[in-house]
Amino acid sequence: MTTIKPTPPATGLDTPSVPREPTDAGGGAFRAAVDASAPAATGAPTAAAPAPAGSLEALVEGVARGQVDRAAALETLVQRAADSARGLTPAGRAALVEHLRATLATDPAVSALVRDLDRAT
Repeated sequence: MTTIKPTPPATGLDTPSVPREPTDAGGGAFRAAVDASAPAATGAPTAAAPAPAGSLEALVEGVARGQVDRAAALETLVQRAADSARGLTPAGRAALVEHLRATLATDPAVSALVRDLDRAT
């Protein structure tokens, strides 16, 4: 009687590792875009640009400086989230805002993050 052994799944471990260059279907356009967006590597530190007014960074800076209290910051985030949900009816937007507020108040994981925010400021 002959035993038929199952073929082991291919793992790629038994083939030699050959480094490959990633293919660039865009003719180098992606690499050029990445290189253009990277800051120049001069070795000198660059000054951070001020955060645009109304940006998330500005909100964080305002909380850190004590210019914005926690409740106002969280409400700003709730409103931004609701504003980003385009296509909602006014009732849908109101339901989303209520859900986000309830989550901030009752979800244990989110509540822990809010407490961490209080300790950090």
